Amino acid sequence: MRSRIIGVNVLIVLIVGLLSFALVRASLQKMTTRGEDVRREARHDAESVAANLLLAAFRIERLLETKVDDADFRASIEAAKGAGDVATQTATALKNQAKGWGVSFAKVAVVDADGKLIGRDSSSLDRGADVTAKLPSLRETLKDGLTRSDVWSDGQSSLLASFAPVRDESGKVIGAIIGGVPMTEVLGKAAAGRRVVVSARDASGWRSVGQSGLEAGQESLVTTKADLLAKTAQEAAAQFAEEGESLVVTAPLADFGDGKGLVVAAVGATSLLPAAAEAANPILAVMGLGLLLVIAGGLWLGMFLDTPIEVIESGLLEIANGNTDMRFDIDHPDLGGVASNLNTLLNKLMNVEEDNTDDQGRPLRG
Repeated sequence: MRSRIIGVNVLIVLIVGLLSFALVRASLQKMTTRGEDVRREARHDAESVAANLLLAAFRIERLLETKVDDADFRASIEAAKGAGDVATQTATALKNQAKGWGVSFAKVAVVDADGKLIGRDSSSLDRGADVTAKLPSLRETLKDGLTRSDVWSDGQSSLLASFAPVRDESGKVIGAIIGGVPMTEVLGKAAAGRRVVVSARDASGWRSVGQSGLEAGQESLVTTKADLLAKTAQEAAAQFAEEGESLVVTAPLADFGDGKGLVVAAVGATSLLPAAAEAANPILAVMGLGLLLVIAGGLWLGMFLDTPIEVIESGLLEIANGNTDMRFDIDHPDLGGVASNLNTLLNKLMNVEEDNTDDQGRPLRG
């Protein structure tokens, strides 16, 4: 009997607990899943950041164009050819002057018509180095004389670099001036709290050149999706990819470099509460507690009823075997009355007058 009591109650608790868990979990997932909204929002974030980066680059390009059109500045650039110290002074002066215009250059460099470094701000390092090796789109500017922007990386940091051609009096391109602002600084302003990462393609593949607002591990969600990034750059169109509870939306930065080497990606959550479904887990804990209580209660109830039932069962067996004097002496809150009624029945069957006196022989009052 004990096992039946426990088994029935365990089954009831399991059915109610598991059904409650499944229903609550499904309801939470349905309420917190964002569906198409997250795609729209993430795409808006990616395209907004791409537009803000383009605007920041355009502002720097216009500043440099204004400087190279200045006769005195152009004269100083021409004088810098073959004179690295003059180039360094010119670059340093432009860097300091730009602060007054709200632009904080991390690096300003002057290159000749072949893309070789003549001088950079506050340093004589790398004079004669081929800048186009790390900034390939600079070659195009030196050829066609158009202002451009690209990402300039030195292995440790990445800059949003804009470069404007410098011409002599005849209009021939004789070099270029390059101004670079830290990508983290530009992206921080352009992202405005959005979760984005900018990826650049080089000979080794795609890598991150700046990110804003991302949590640990989210940056790799983007940089590991080389096919997605390549497709975005190739087709110049936004792309989508889901992984777990995260959504990656990419947008091309077609106006930078060669138009196919930079991509901005926004990372969104497909759920308003990523761990919402886990809120149903306490139901399983409560169900486990219920099972323990059912088992404990069943064991106690079994012990509470087993002893008097065994006494009645063995007594009835004795009576059946001929022991007509057998009577039940059971003090139990539930089965004591049953034992008393059995004694009364036996007395009537055996024509035995019941003892209606107390322990001292006095008659009991009805």
